Amino acid sequence: MKTFNKQEGLLSLLDEDFNKGHTRFHRWHIDAPLYARDPAWFTTLRCFKRPMEPELTIHRDDGSGQTMQTEPGLTAFISNVQAYDLMSEEERKIADHSWVEYAPHPYQWMGDCKSKSHGLGLVNRSKEKTTEQLSPYDKKDVKRYPMVWVNPTTRVDEEPRVVEDVAEIREWLAKIQEQVLKPEYVMLPKVVEGDIVMWTNYQMFHTAVDYPSHYGARTMHQANIGASSGPIGPVPIPVSS
Repeated sequence: MKTFNKQEGLLSLLDEDFNKGHTRFHRWHIDAPLYARDPAWFTTLRCFKRPMEPELTIHRDDGSGQTMQTEPGLTAFISNVQAYDLMSEEERKIADHSWVEYAPHPYQWMGDCKSKSHGLGLVNRSKEKTTEQLSPYDKKDVKRYPMVWVNPTTRVDEEPRVVEDVAEIREWLAKIQEQVLKPEYVMLPKVVEGDIVMWTNYQMFHTAVDYPSHYGARTMHQANIGASSGPIGPVPIPVSS
C-alpha cells in the first residue's frame, strides 16, 4: 500500500511496506560539486560490510509498474552513454549543441526540492532558492558545462536559445533519461567484503538503494580520482559576456 501526498505530488512509501523490503532507488547522480571544482574522473567504492539478505523489491512507483529484485546494500548504475544511444537524431542534435550553467552552490539551491519516486530528476514545485538566499559565492566559480561530455569533434556557429525555465529543461531531460531507467538497463553489481567497484564518473549515474535498518549495517569506503580539467563537449560553449 502506498499513499499519495497531494501537497508534494508524490507517492509516499509507507513504513510498513518499507520494513517488509519494498524500496526505491535513492537518488541518481554523479560525484560532482558542480561549483568551484570539476567532477572527479573516476570513483572507487570498497565494500567493508553489508547485509546479504533478505531480498528487496525496488519499485519505480511512477505508473510504469516496473520492479527489480536485489540484495540489500548494493549500488545501482545506469549508463549515460547508453542513454545517448537511445536518443533520437533530433534529441542528439539538441543535446550536442546545448550547455548548462549551474546555480551557485547548486545543492543549497535545490535543497528544498523533492526527487521523483524513481530517484531520477526533481519534481517541479518552484522550491529552488533564489541567489540571494544562497551562501556568498564567487561568479568565477559558477560552472558551465556542455550537456554532452565528449572529446570535441565538430564546430558550428549557431545562435543559441537560452532556456531559463527549469521545469521545461527537466521535462525535456526526463523523456530522454527515463528511457534507460528500466530493469534491463540497470546494473546492480554484487559485492562482498573486500570487493572494489570502480567506474568512470562522467559516463555513469549511480544511486544507493534504501533498505530497513534492521537488515544490518552497510559500510563502504569511497574515493574519487580528481580531475585536472573539466568536461568538454562536441560544440564549444559560448563565452559569457
